[in-house]
Amino acid sequence: LPVSALLGGFTDRMRVSHMLGFDTPSAMVAEAERMVDEYGITTFKVKVGRRPVAVDTAAVRALRERFGD
Repeated sequence: LPVSALLGGFTDRMRVSHMLGFDTPSAMVAEAERMVDEYGITTFKVKVGRRPVAVDTAAVRALRERFGD
C-alpha cells in the first residue's frame, strides 16, 4: 500500500506549526508574522533553554502580546 493510504488517505488541509529558533524577541515576532502572512501558519513552537531564563520568557511574552493565547 502507498504510505498515504496507510496514513488515512489524501487531504488538502493539514494544520502545521512552525518552529521559532533562538533570536531576539522582536526578531521572533517578525518571523512569526512572516509565517502568518506568507503561509497562514498560526501555531508556533518556541525553542527554549537559554540562560538566563528571562531571555526565553521575554520572547514568549512578546509573542503572546502580539498574537494572544
